Amino acid sequence: MQSYRAGCNCNSAAASITCRFDYKVLADGSRKEGEVVKIQHVLDFSRYSQAEADNDPDREMPNLEELDHALIRLSQAIGSEPVGKNASAAAQPRGWVSLPKTQPQLSIGMPLLIAQHPDGSPIKLALDTESLLKVNDNGTRVRYATNTEHGSSGSPCFDIDWTLVALHHMGDPGWQNPKFNEGIPIGLIQARLNQKGLVAP
Repeated sequence: MQSYRAGCNCNSAAASITCRFDYKVLADGSRKEGEVVKIQHVLDFSRYSQAEADNDPDREMPNLEELDHALIRLSQAIGSEPVGKNASAAAQPRGWVSLPKTQPQLSIGMPLLIAQHPDGSPIKLALDTESLLKVNDNGTRVRYATNTEHGSSGSPCFDIDWTLVALHHMGDPGWQNPKFNEGIPIGLIQARLNQKGLVAP
C-alpha cells in the first residue's frame, strides 16, 4: 500500500516522483531502462482503510472513500508515443490500458494476471489459473491467490482476456504463511472518477 497523510499537499509530493515505462529484462538477459516521465499533478486519490493500515483488514469493511488509488496526469501523453526515443515515425504508439465502462465479472476461481514492478524492479508477470477467492460483502475488495512479490501495490490485475478488473493493493498481513492477496475492483474507481467528471462515463 502507498501511504497518504491526511491533509497532505499531494501535488507538491508528486513533483518529486517520476514514472518509468518499458522497464524490463530482455531475452538476452540485458535490462532495458525504459523512459522516465514526470508527474504533472494529482487529479484524485483516496486512502486505504484504518483496519488495513493496522494490518487487520478483516476487522471492518472499507467504505467507498477508501479505494487506495491515485489518478495522476503525466507531463506527456506517453501512450500516444512509440516505444523508444529513436523509434521511426511509422512506429505504432505504445497504447493505453482502458478503464472498463462497468465492473468486469469477478467469478470465484477465475484466472488473474498481475503485471508488477516489485520494489521498483523490471516488470514481472504473476499469474494463477484458479485465482479469485472472494469479493467482500460490500464489493469494495477482491481477494485472490495470484502471488505477487513485495512492493507490488498499485499493479493492474487482468482477467485471462487482458481486461483490467482490479488494482492490487495489499497482501495477507500474515506474510509468513500468506493465504491471499487483495485488490480494489476497478469498477468502483471508475464510478468515483465518473462522478467527479474526471473520466468519460
